[in-house]
Amino acid sequence: MDRDAIGSLVRLLVGGDEGRRLDSHVVRAVTEARVPGEGYSSCADLPHALRYLRGLRDRVNRHEAGSYLPGSRTMAWLCARARVGASGHPCAVVPKSADRFGAGDTLLLDVGNAARTHACVVLAHGASELVTGDYGQHPMRRQRPEDIACRVRRRALRVVGGRLHADGRPIDSWLPLEDELGWAEAKGSLVATADIDAWVASHVPAKPPAPGRLERPTLRRGDRGPLVKALQAALRIQTDGVFGPITDNAVREAQKRAGLATDGIVGPKTWREIDALLAQL
Repeated sequence: MDRDAIGSLVRLLVGGDEGRRLDSHVVRAVTEARVPGEGYSSCADLPHALRYLRGLRDRVNRHEAGSYLPGSRTMAWLCARARVGASGHPCAVVPKSADRFGAGDTLLLDVGNAARTHACVVLAHGASELVTGDYGQHPMRRQRPEDIACRVRRRALRVVGGRLHADGRPIDSWLPLEDELGWAEAKGSLVATADIDAWVASHVPAKPPAPGRLERPTLRRGDRGPLVKALQAALRIQTDGVFGPITDNAVREAQKRAGLATDGIVGPKTWREIDALLAQL
């Protein structure tokens, strides 16, 4: 496994020391367009996106992996807090003071809340410093597009009571990427590494053609495709490309605000309102 290449990939996903804004196409890909839909990034987004890009599909909490668990603590089902084996991921371990972390490994840090941990991805492990890539760098609600979703962080590393601590927080669990890849390969579930450029491009919403250039079809409940994704992006909801009840309700709300007939059907008048919303993305 090429640790340097994995470290470069993680840095690309987080945007280095400066980080990436919530409106970045890369952030949109990592979060599967939960930004700008729900408008926030989660610390677990990065480990799951990295796993997906490296060919893992088992225990990867992403729609594109076919295993998304909505509303869940997305790392808790991977490796339970300070526990391994049947209750967590078969590759998860509780790190010892002499362990060395490699680029791409996932760490779960104690955040002083029995119900939560913070997930981050290792970039470098020094004698007294741990460098990580982190998502979830701001409050969970009321963010602006220019808010930072992710960045590289440097944490003081020391041993307290026989346990490794990063910035004073105990490291609860360690998930070595190399072990995960070997585990998946032995199961026969490991697939080819994804092309990063194509992957990011696949998550960029397709904006409808400008008014007057091409007549767009009327959309309604039951429709699917890239135009539905663009509609959902404008409405700031999950962009799965399926015009279901959530999209129908969001369309009706937009129509109501615009003083249009609230029929849930996206025709020419509703498209004009959608164009105005898309211009704000």
